[in-house]
Amino acid sequence: MWTLDIDRLGRDPALSNQVLSLIEKNGAEVYISTAPHTPGQKTIGHRYISAIQSVRAAEDQALRVRRYRQGMRSRIARGLIASNLPRGYHAIRDPHTGAVTSYQFTPEIQTIQYITRQFLAGHSYSEIRRRLNTHHPLPNGRPWSYNTIRNICLNDTYAGYPSFAQHKPEQPSPLIPPLWDKDTHAAIIHERQRRSRGPYHRRGSGPLTGVIYCHRCARPMTRFYCHNRYYLRCTTHAHAKQTSKTCHPNLLRESAAIAALTQHLHTLTTPAALDAALTQLQHPADHQRLTLELQRTAAIVQDLITQRRTIALDRAARKMTADIYHHTDTTLQSQLTAAESRHAELTRALQSLPDLAQQKKALASLASAFPQLLQQAEPAEISTLLQTAGIRITCDSNHIHTITP
Repeated sequence: MWTLDIDRLGRDPALSNQVLSLIEKNGAEVYISTAPHTPGQKTIGHRYISAIQSVRAAEDQALRVRRYRQGMRSRIARGLIASNLPRGYHAIRDPHTGAVTSYQFTPEIQTIQYITRQFLAGHSYSEIRRRLNTHHPLPNGRPWSYNTIRNICLNDTYAGYPSFAQHKPEQPSPLIPPLWDKDTHAAIIHERQRRSRGPYHRRGSGPLTGVIYCHRCARPMTRFYCHNRYYLRCTTHAHAKQTSKTCHPNLLRESAAIAALTQHLHTLTTPAALDAALTQLQHPADHQRLTLELQRTAAIVQDLITQRRTIALDRAARKMTADIYHHTDTTLQSQLTAAESRHAELTRALQSLPDLAQQKKALASLASAFPQLLQQAEPAEISTLLQTAGIRITCDSNHIHTITP
């Protein structure tokens, strides 16, 4: 038997059983011409028939998936919600046909509004979950789920845009009452983009975020919560399972780091101590050294440009062969690229040197008001003030290593 279309053998179970019985009755064997086969293997027919049926079953499943996706896209085109209803919505059905005609809010929509406000305020999903368990517990008594809150904040159905996979209509549906107006939806999208690009914090931004670093790997310290206390640890150590890079844990209680910083700022309240700290932070020789090196690098860049122009003129006047010209120009080009990169690096380093007068003013105001800021200001605001004043803390072996200035 020579089969041109083996898919037809597994079209239905009756045909498969008929082929199998004919094979056994006539003592034949089924095999694929491109596969190795040993004569006398009677069960080879059973195996191939089963394989054909499996392929056909996979094709049927793919057809069902394709029809399901087409149906969901059709629902979205009609303005209906594709899959399960999100929290806060109830479907209104036609009493005669049972078809969904529109949607309306449920009392649970007030909880969704609370989640929206907390999300736009910048709170993490874990923090929102804790606040919901305190102020808006679920009726069944179970705690809120992290994924439930995340799915609510990422669901555009609350703005009137039902979606399925990557398919979403261009205009809001007239059948879905929007919870988020146009401005709120734009703010939600902006907050999603900010969170996707920003650093990951298990407990949100802390007062020392962007201020405290690991002394060994120079990476920021990660804030986390354990046993009702905030701790700081090295980011490299925290992500060791994903990156396979190791470092010292540098586990440090956040309150201990804040206490050390408070004591250090208390010593800078006098003008003499403040001037001494800023002098150590930036010596005038640093600015002079960077300026001289920048001038030398600029001269090297100009000289390399002149050399490339000279050999190009020599090549145009046929004073140099093509092979020698290309080899020389490639060498000069690589040297010019390295020199320009060094010039840009020195320029950034020179521009990053802090202004001593401005930094002294910011540091003096921070040193005098830091205890009050810890009690009244938000953690993100404290972090911004510390970074503006040029405060940098390094940790090593679970202890504070340096605090500058």
